[in-house]
Amino acid sequence: MTENLSILPVKTRDIPFAKQLLKSATWRYQHVDWFELDYWIDRPKFVISQSRDGYWGCLAAAADPMPGAWVRAVALERNSHNYKRSFLQLAELFDDVLDHLAAEGVEIVGWMAPVTWPADWPEKLGFQLKENIITYQKHTFALPALESVDGLLIRPCTIADTSTLEEIEARAFEPLWRHSAAGICQAMSKAFSLDVAILNGQIVGFQHSAHGRGAAVHLARITVDPSAQGKGVGSHLLAHAIRGYQRQGAINMTLNTESANVRAQSLYARFNYKPNEHSFPLYAIDLT
Repeated sequence: MTENLSILPVKTRDIPFAKQLLKSATWRYQHVDWFELDYWIDRPKFVISQSRDGYWGCLAAAADPMPGAWVRAVALERNSHNYKRSFLQLAELFDDVLDHLAAEGVEIVGWMAPVTWPADWPEKLGFQLKENIITYQKHTFALPALESVDGLLIRPCTIADTSTLEEIEARAFEPLWRHSAAGICQAMSKAFSLDVAILNGQIVGFQHSAHGRGAAVHLARITVDPSAQGKGVGSHLLAHAIRGYQRQGAINMTLNTESANVRAQSLYARFNYKPNEHSFPLYAIDLT
């Protein structure tokens, strides 16, 4: 760290200022999830910086669960007209945070870096383009014909289910994409709907849908245990979710999926979700 920059842990008293930075700073980003900003106080790494000439920045990055973490929030005031000095301040923030995460055992950090930022900044920071995230949209409640699945029950999720869902997430996804029981609890408190699929008495998956703007609803997650995939569980979860959207008056339905996830794209196309013009890059840095 240079003598021109101070970096300190964010404390409760700093949260209003950090929130203001995330609203008004020249460059700002907040990860789309269900966590409030102050959730990250005293968790893996949430810091605030001030340069010698008075320019502020903040950065939060955390795993939930280990060993994959996300950049949760970052804001940086433009250092006059000097992009280089602004970038150097950002780089020192990232150096401080990433070193800490690596020491704690985090293996990979993801960042959906805004396309409005200088295009070369993520790679200069050591991140590499992993893939693109595609947005899909659906405007009709029509559903495809589905074969019944014997022994399948779908019901609302309860807090008691979340530890099982965490275990399913660990089996179904690579570290960067997993959710913890605590994270699923956070999601439940703000969800449009969150349902579990039970097959022959065992929880085998869930869907989480989040409120969008106005009358929109966003399918945030469908997870099916690998042992139950290929049996129609995901299709029935999605159909159940869409029926719920219709009952609750949603109009516009969206979701995101990775460009490489051909299997998921096939499911969504079957339900008449269509890609729109919105996509964004996913960057990641390996800390191992």
